[in-house]
Amino acid sequence: MTEVSSGKSPYGNIPHDANLAVYISNGLRPEFAEGTPDLYIKLAKKCMDANPSTRPTAEDCRKLLNIWCDSFNFRYENTKDEIALEIRKKFEAADAVILTLPEILQAHPEAIYTSRLLNFENLPKPVNSIINQPYFDSKQIHLILPEDNSFDDEIQ
Repeated sequence: MTEVSSGKSPYGNIPHDANLAVYISNGLRPEFAEGTPDLYIKLAKKCMDANPSTRPTAEDCRKLLNIWCDSFNFRYENTKDEIALEIRKKFEAADAVILTLPEILQAHPEAIYTSRLLNFENLPKPVNSIINQPYFDSKQIHLILPEDNSFDDEIQ
């Protein structure tokens, strides 16, 4: 989903090796393009959750994507459905920004996007990223997040 947002392959500027596997296990996630709608980012982050059992199902994603696609459908052209109109505006604004992004740079020579067995031992237990930071940044940030899952309602 980040590749659709940014037009760039994930982790294209760094080698795909054991270090990247550790960084991902420690919460590194691909970046989104500037202007990407929050509702899209929230769904993508849920899909990248470190705990596979908490990720949305394909059917959940299909339903949500259909709602978003329907916001562009002719049925909403003359409607008073404020939610559909707001979704449409967010994606149209993102399209305007994405069209201005610089062209894709050449990938790192060790960024490999073909299937292969990566058998790394002793990886840390996967965790979720709180914010996207470059993999070489070791600054630690402490945030207090709400204990309820109120953000789940915001992606719809």
